[in-house]
Amino acid sequence: MNYELLVIDGGGREHALCYASIVQSGDTTCIPGLEITNSEDIISFCRNCCVGLVLPGPKAPLLDCLADDLVKAGIPTFGPSSEAAALSKGFMKKLS
Repeated sequence: MNYELLVIDGGGREHALCYASIVQSGDTTCIPGLEITNSEDIISFCRNCCVGLVLPGPKAPLLDCLADDLVKAGIPTFGPSSEAAALSKGFMKKLS
């Protein structure tokens, strides 16, 4: 099976993205058992299912280089690098 978009997590932003996708395509699937903390599992899934774009949402996998690893593997990814994910809201507020 081929997937155009893989949205990782189930938070509010991710829910909104999935809802918009459902409205446009009418087709969405929840994939239980995909280990989001293991970059190799995600990369393997993306390659096996011809995922066109990954939107990682949770901070922990991003801090563990998920977006970095996906990009290195040549998988289109819309998410911050581990360095960017490390910038907390509190830290950014202190800069302003």
